[in-house]
Amino acid sequence: MRTIYEQYIDNISRNEKFNKEVYRSIYKLNWDVLGHYFRGVQWMINFINSLHTNKYDSYFFKKKYFEIFKSQLSEYETTMIFYHFLFIEDKKYKELAEKFGLFEFINIELVTDDTEYYDENAFL
Repeated sequence: MRTIYEQYIDNISRNEKFNKEVYRSIYKLNWDVLGHYFRGVQWMINFINSLHTNKYDSYFFKKKYFEIFKSQLSEYETTMIFYHFLFIEDKKYKELAEKFGLFEFINIELVTDDTEYYDENAFL
């Protein structure tokens, strides 16, 4: 993921905001890795969000599973998920990232210029 992240960063101008076209070209170039990876991430997020329980507060229960999920991500995986959710048309994943603080552990130095695209809750 670090190599793919660096490909993206190397193809945008210094201090440029998120560039959807550059991301699209990097995504296409690395489809064999990213397509498979992001399908798994999106499946996991859908699964956690669909959990229902009568025993626990639903939000609290889901938040705990999101915490387990995000604790398993490397800083570059988290960063690429951050950019991927800005790229894809389905904004459900961006909204869930914000709702459940998916980017709490993100290396902010890797995305400094683009944090404005997310609600601050995504980082809590």
